[in-house]
Amino acid sequence: MEETLDADFYFASKLRGQAAAGIKKLDFSQLKNFKKEFDPIFFSIFEYVPGWIGLAFNKKYNRYLITPNQFSINQWIFLFICFLLRKKVYVWMHGLKTKKGVSKKTLFLWKLYDKFLAGSFLYGYKAKEVMTEFGFKESKMHVIYNSLDYDKQLEQRLLQKENPIYKDYFKNNNPVLLFIGRLIKQKKLQQLVDVYYNLKEKGHDVNVVFIGDGPEQEALENSIQPIDKVNFWFTGAMYEEKDIAKYLYNADLCISPGSVGLTAIHAMSYGLPVFTHSNFDEQAPESETIIKGETGDFFVENSIDDLAQKIISWLANNKDRNIVRERCYKVIDTKYNPYTQVEIFKNIMQ
Repeated sequence: MEETLDADFYFASKLRGQAAAGIKKLDFSQLKNFKKEFDPIFFSIFEYVPGWIGLAFNKKYNRYLITPNQFSINQWIFLFICFLLRKKVYVWMHGLKTKKGVSKKTLFLWKLYDKFLAGSFLYGYKAKEVMTEFGFKESKMHVIYNSLDYDKQLEQRLLQKENPIYKDYFKNNNPVLLFIGRLIKQKKLQQLVDVYYNLKEKGHDVNVVFIGDGPEQEALENSIQPIDKVNFWFTGAMYEEKDIAKYLYNADLCISPGSVGLTAIHAMSYGLPVFTHSNFDEQAPESETIIKGETGDFFVENSIDDLAQKIISWLANNKDRNIVRERCYKVIDTKYNPYTQVEIFKNIMQ
């Protein structure tokens, strides 16, 4: 964005409460056009960021891209001033991903906020579809996808080749089911252990790999029978792409029983198809990387038997891993990368 759009960057110095937990602050020295941090003031459900409103009067800028907060007092003032000055403001957001639980008051606030915007950039088509049904103008909403460190991952992808890493560890040729991420309850990882046993009962042996650590690891390990522990591998946390790449490239399926987010982009960057549940009201927008039957599949939420049947079918019908890898690469290379994202910004905002 800095290089292509000649953008200047302004940030809040802190986030509210739990939103700040575990988030590492960006190293601003990496940005040539970093200008300033503003110190937000929080009170009740509202916030105010002193100094930000003044940017509306800066003659250098006629377009702005912000992250929306309808409980930010200065945002409303900023939007109103820009509207009067005929300056364009865009937001980059998740949007409304489901129609469930959206009150009339919330919808009114969103629509009022939207009247001051030139457009919205959304992570996925589901939000655009929902918001269109709610009466938002489709022409003002633009899907921007999401991305990781594409250049580094592409560099590692090109270095990959078939590696006996799993055969050497497990001493067998079973298909490998893998999860990568924090081992937390929300990810419903017990279902990955359960589907191992379901497949075993059906006469299908697999290996299961967990890459990551977290509070659920002990419970997961304790749920595995001693005789089956040889078919499970808890690698621990892994942070280097050169290490992660060979694990993802050589596995057969990434299984995310709970919702799937950036894990889907990470897996497909190395040609690994992804399975997750089909309750899209509870899914992250990155689940849209999954093209049913091509780059993964969806199973009935919380149905171990349906997940097992989908795995059996997939493994029977997708024996050529290189074909599957190329399908996954295409999704990442054409949509889920920063070059595609910045081109969308450029086409809409300039």
